[in-house]
Order: sequence, then C-alpha cells, then structure tokens
Amino acid sequence: MNQHHYQRSDAGQEKTKYPVNPPISNLAKRPLKDLPEALRAQIAQQVLSRYLHGEQVAAMALELETSDVTLYALLLRDHENEWKDAQIARALARLERENSNLEVAPTPLSLARARELVRSAQWELERLLSRIYAQKQEHTVTGPAPTFQITIVQSVEK
Repeated sequence: MNQHHYQRSDAGQEKTKYPVNPPISNLAKRPLKDLPEALRAQIAQQVLSRYLHGEQVAAMALELETSDVTLYALLLRDHENEWKDAQIARALARLERENSNLEVAPTPLSLARARELVRSAQWELERLLSRIYAQKQEHTVTGPAPTFQITIVQSVEK
C-alpha cells in the first residue's frame, strides 16, 4: 500500500497565524454625505482607479478616514455601473492569473490553492458577467410535432 496516500498535502509547511480580531482603527470615521457632490465624485473616481490597480477598499478607507462601508455605499449609490465594471475587470485578471498558476504549481498544496482561486474567480464572474460566464439554461425539444384533433359536437334541441 502506498504510504503517501494518507499524508497531508501541507505536511511540513509552516502554518499561517491569523489575528483573532482584525485591528480597529482609532481614526474618527467621517461620513461622505456631508461633502460636496464634486468632491464625492472625485473620491469615488480615486477609489475606482486604485481598486483597478489592486488596492483593497478597506485600506483606502483608512487613508480617507472613513469606513469601507461608506465607500461601498458611495460606489453603489452614485457609480454603480463603474463599480461593477471595476469588479469584472479585477475578476477577469484574477481568473487569468490563477489559470496560469495552475500550469506552474510546484506542489500539491499550491495546485489545490490555485484550483480553489480559479473556482472563486469563476463564481464571481458567473454573478457579475452572467451573459458570458453563467451556465446556459437552454432546452431543446426534439421529436415529431404534436398533432391536435378538435371535435365539435352540436347538440340538437327539440
């Protein structure tokens, strides 16, 4: 029997330690609704541009001294189409990157990780860009055409 069959794929790998609670910023969060419309639009364009370059919205929120929820609300309320396009672009880039990682994965663990990241990007694209990436729900019926027979009965009254 193969001894390696029951071995963990991450045996010998150093475990990553995750913080129990994410750090909470001491910065006072300021709402964006009090800002003029032009400044809010400028902030939204800056966030979209930086998001397309791979930055996280939460990190940008700390710099802007507001919450990530506030930035998401701003993007959804005033720039929904641009926000969706940015998410699609990032998901497509992630799918392509992880597909290339599948081909060069040196270990079983890195292969499994790349496979899961590909599935995650595919799932995201199914929802964001369904006209291209969603499963098609087409049904084709084959066979003879149905025939109908209609009989009209007239009642004879006396």
